[in-house]
Amino acid sequence: MTTRYDYSSVADQGYLKGPKDMKREEVAMTTLDEVFGSYLAPSGRAPAHSIDVLKIDVEGYEMGALRGAEQLLAEGRVHYLILEFHPGMLGSTGTDPLGMLAFLRHYCFLCHSFKIDRPYGLQEFVARYTSSAEVLPVQGLGAIEDIVCQNLAWRPPHSPIAPRGQRSWAESSE
Repeated sequence: MTTRYDYSSVADQGYLKGPKDMKREEVAMTTLDEVFGSYLAPSGRAPAHSIDVLKIDVEGYEMGALRGAEQLLAEGRVHYLILEFHPGMLGSTGTDPLGMLAFLRHYCFLCHSFKIDRPYGLQEFVARYTSSAEVLPVQGLGAIEDIVCQNLAWRPPHSPIAPRGQRSWAESSE
């Protein structure tokens, strides 16, 4: 992880390198599944049964963060997910932008962009950001936007219908 006095990034982006005398620091990392699954319980705080909005901004390492939240996603506990869609940064961490969107679709997320005028298929949407040097330059940021993804299988915590054959959230909290 690269850290700077005002910023940190899991992806080692060149613009974060800073001055040569910058101190480097190692920090511990964990997954969102761990935080929401067991980490909060020993602290005396009950883990949330559902998450209304989960915002992820990890400078290209979105797929790693999503993999670390796979249990939350599989259990249908996240209603809305907001993340940065930046194929250049995703590529710097070995993530295929189309693969990331397909991963979200697998967990019943329908993603929306506020920058486009109509629905696009996944391949067509990714092509908007990867089809030319103008939108995906060899150097620099290129095209970027936040996308909002809605879990179409999400049910409110008080719903009697449980996601994927599990007991309802209301029953599991008793």
